[in-house]
Amino acid sequence: MSAPLKLFNWPERPAVLEAGGIALLLCELNLPRVDARQLARKRLRELCAQLLNSTELTETLQGPVCPTGYISLSYAGNNLLIGLSRDVKLGVDIVAADPPPETGALTRLYLPAFSGNFALAWAQMEACSKALGLPLTENSRERSRQLACCKIIPCEQTDGYQIAVAVI
Repeated sequence: MSAPLKLFNWPERPAVLEAGGIALLLCELNLPRVDARQLARKRLRELCAQLLNSTELTETLQGPVCPTGYISLSYAGNNLLIGLSRDVKLGVDIVAADPPPETGALTRLYLPAFSGNFALAWAQMEACSKALGLPLTENSRERSRQLACCKIIPCEQTDGYQIAVAVI
């Protein structure tokens, strides 16, 4: 089995595309959500210029799009997780490791086959949904079939959070 995908604390450590052509970056944004999103877009342009050779970003309902690669974003607490790739469509998700109080209801609606670590299962489901461009919807046979098309990539973790990366 290959080593887990490295998680870079950016901008403290320089961003690089790993052997699989993916960069996984964690940025701490101690700002109100609106300001954090604005700073995230600025940093994302810098990253796209550095790793994907483009500063052009188009905003869509599913997030920013770069013409020379793939982008996925996730927010949890003060953290912004950024996934970038030149070659593979990807989705990333970061969630607090402590499960929310409504875990039972969320499991019934979105993760019926779940057992074990709720935060990990939720992060994987969200990462797969993002990679496929699917909205968050209740589980169904069709949705389960779609999500099964994704591959979960092992990655480094950070204290207090669960991170998942999915590719198609």
